[in-house]
Amino acid sequence: MLHLLFSTCILFAEPYPTPFTPLLWSLCLLLHRLSRSITPSQWENFSNQNILKAEKERNASSTLRGVVRGVLDQTLEDMLRQRAVVDQAFEQRIRETTEAKEKLEEHLAKVMYLCARTHTHTQ
Repeated sequence: MLHLLFSTCILFAEPYPTPFTPLLWSLCLLLHRLSRSITPSQWENFSNQNILKAEKERNASSTLRGVVRGVLDQTLEDMLRQRAVVDQAFEQRIRETTEAKEKLEEHLAKVMYLCARTHTHTQ
């Protein structure tokens, strides 16, 4: 059967050159190699190995998705915790700045009062 496919492939590849001709020639060579080197039991074995490999890769992919999901969840938790810490520190700094401003305003008022009092006593 494969030999017949190989012969048909050669018939189509030679007289009608197209951009796909190199690909067609590759297919012809593959069919030729398959027709002379692989038995049905070898093909079945090869297919079974491919199926097993695909299942292993699917399982590995599923595991990897789980790990990535865990890393993303942990990163989210860390970022939310860090945001809360930064917000708290920022609010504390705002309170400290407000208190310092109020103290400076009180001090300025006292200095202005003393200056005015000193000025009126000196006159």
